[in-house]
Amino acid sequence: MRRLAVAALALALSGSAFAADLQTVLTPDSILYAIDASGADTQLTMSRRQGADTNDSLVVPGTEDAAIDSDVRLLYDSTTSTLFVIWHKADVVQDSVLMAALDTHDRWSGPFVLSSCSSMRRVGLQTTMTRATDPDSGAQATLVHVAWWGVGSDLTAEYALVAFEAGQHVSTEVAKLNELASGQKNAEDVEEYEDTGAPLHPPLAIARAEGNTVDVVFGAPNSTKITRVRVDPRRVKGDARMWKPLGRSGGRTPRSRMVTSDTAPVQAFISKGRIVLYRPDEKFRFVVFENGAWSPERMIQLDESLTSDELLHELRATVDELAATDAPAQQ
Repeated sequence: MRRLAVAALALALSGSAFAADLQTVLTPDSILYAIDASGADTQLTMSRRQGADTNDSLVVPGTEDAAIDSDVRLLYDSTTSTLFVIWHKADVVQDSVLMAALDTHDRWSGPFVLSSCSSMRRVGLQTTMTRATDPDSGAQATLVHVAWWGVGSDLTAEYALVAFEAGQHVSTEVAKLNELASGQKNAEDVEEYEDTGAPLHPPLAIARAEGNTVDVVFGAPNSTKITRVRVDPRRVKGDARMWKPLGRSGGRTPRSRMVTSDTAPVQAFISKGRIVLYRPDEKFRFVVFENGAWSPERMIQLDESLTSDELLHELRATVDELAATDAPAQQ
């Protein structure tokens, strides 16, 4: 099934003019949604393809003004046949993270404002999706998880839990990740200054874990240590339909010593407990955290025959394969 989906995706994108940073969703009924997430524009237009001859464009609502829209993410909920679009929006007054939903009848809902203010810029958007059933009420929910860095007078890693029930938006809760992970720092864990260069922000990644929980990892300024927190969404009891995030076990890693050589951030991803930090430079460098320790830094030279995107795809596949062969997942 996966090979068929990949083949369909490659066929649909052949001859595409989209940039390398392409966000795509291939639905179970073989509809391909795609959008260029690499640039910034005053309007977001999404391509939709089905079959050999059907190709149309959809303008994302809330992007028809003069503000700059960028950093787009796509998620698809097959249980309700809903496509979610999450993006960053900025003008001279406000800086925001927004979200809109497209149903199977081409009806848009939203946009919903997940976070907005004039005192910080939001960067490094990360997303994933889980589903949950409330054990008391039996309510079925689709949960969209969004994380980003707020860059202002300080650097703040933030997380939003957006809940939908029966295809309807019911709640949005935003929390600071260091507060969700407040119980993860040991008393003897003394901060030591590290020269990490001048990146725009530290690493940040989010991934599905067991059930409806997600793992989030995030760094800190002037440190190569990484904090990991497991976020457990819970439905608030009572008449109001609301889901709130709770921080669970996670921990803090030793220093990874992975630093940037310019303003480009060190990037991260998670696979079943393994944390991978990488720098997609001409000399692609990466380290892997497992069994309580960081691996030695590895480096692979890139050229015209091996791009950063291709190598990252292979690295993810390799780490995923290692995780799949593990007896319980690394914690």
